[in-house]
Amino acid sequence: MASNDKVLDVKFYCNDLGRELTIREYFRELLSALWREKEMFSAKRPFGNSDWDIGIYRAIVDAGLINCQYGEDGEFDVDVLILKKMDEVILDAINGL
Repeated sequence: MASNDKVLDVKFYCNDLGRELTIREYFRELLSALWREKEMFSAKRPFGNSDWDIGIYRAIVDAGLINCQYGEDGEFDVDVLILKKMDEVILDAINGL
C-alpha cells in the first residue's frame, strides 16, 4: 500500500476549485469549507459538483497508486473491490494527517 504522504502529495487539477493542488491541500480546502459553512455545508456538492470524489480517485489511479483501468468512455472501469481499496487508501491518508 502507498504511504500516506505519497497519497497526500499527489497533484491533480480540481475543476471545482479551478486550480491544481495536492490531495493534502484539497482536504484542507474541504475541511475549511465544512468549518465555514457549518450546517449549510453540502456533503453532496461541497464545491459545486456531485462528482467531487472522482477527481481524487482519478489522481490516485493516474499516480499509479492503485491499479485501475479506464473504459473506452474515459470513465473508471471499476468494481466494488477497487472502490473499496481506493477508499481504504484515502482514509488511511486522512488518518495520517
